[in-house]
Amino acid sequence: MQIAVMDGAGYPEGLQADTLNFYTRMISTVDTYHAITTNRCHDSSRRATGAMKILFGCHSTQFEAVLVEKFIECLGTYPIGLLVELRTG
Repeated sequence: MQIAVMDGAGYPEGLQADTLNFYTRMISTVDTYHAITTNRCHDSSRRATGAMKILFGCHSTQFEAVLVEKFIECLGTYPIGLLVELRTG
């Protein structure tokens, strides 16, 4: 897997992607999604679709693009509990 060039923002001393463990890069994506979709003392939760937009908007700069895409793929386009009606009925 090729590592994206990430800006290192948020890591001590501005560490670059090639110095970060694979699991660190993976967990940073998941942790950010969780932080966005969970109520915090300083911020209200946002919908899953909003979190996906934020993650995708930051892929290749703050997160590894391939990992963000795979994470969103695992979640699915339509979050659990959402009712989807197809054109065919």
